[in-house]
Amino acid sequence: MDERNAPATKGDIAVAVERLEERLNEKIEQLRSEMNHGYRDLAERLDDGITRMLNAFYGVAEAHGKQARRA
Repeated sequence: MDERNAPATKGDIAVAVERLEERLNEKIEQLRSEMNHGYRDLAERLDDGITRMLNAFYGVAEAHGKQARRA
């Protein structure tokens, strides 16, 4: 008789549920790790962009300050 068609016992079901829970928890941890990595990457890119913008504004302010002192 094919074992796949054999009736499952409560123990068989408990083992199957435990395996599914383990796999689900592994997948959740993997997803959490990937999301955290993406968040850190995005935060770093935003910080870099803000720094570049501030440096550009500072350069413009310096140039205007020099022009104002000459006038």
